[in-house]
Amino acid sequence: MSAKKQIPMVKAVYVSKNSSRHPVHGPTKAVLGRSVDYGWRKNGEAFNVAEVDIVARPDMFIAYPCQEPFIIKNGKVIVPCGKEEVSDGFETLEDIPGVGPSTAEKLVDLGLYTPDDVLKKADEGILNQLPAITRKKVAQWQIDQA
Repeated sequence: MSAKKQIPMVKAVYVSKNSSRHPVHGPTKAVLGRSVDYGWRKNGEAFNVAEVDIVARPDMFIAYPCQEPFIIKNGKVIVPCGKEEVSDGFETLEDIPGVGPSTAEKLVDLGLYTPDDVLKKADEGILNQLPAITRKKVAQWQIDQA
């Protein structure tokens, strides 16, 4: 299994005129020459965003938790809230082993929007609604994260 390239992430609030859930992709091709897929999101939702995407489209994201515009200085994001929240990787459903775009959509349909949701809420009944190979990989991932 190949490791994903780690890029700096910052907790941000998504700003969109679209109030319903829709797929959100980063505006830059930061990872392996393709855009970051942030999964199905809606206006006002907070999640970790690649720093390069905030630099590219500061109008698309505001700082969490203070919900003020980010400050961009020398190509770096400065969080105006006083506390920068940085993660060491992605936090989308597709980061879970065995979860691709179609399985991520299925998880969203089941009410699971983040990897944390899968860890805390995906019981055997929910996992049984996934294909067998995916179910095994997700269950093993849950065990590994405990």
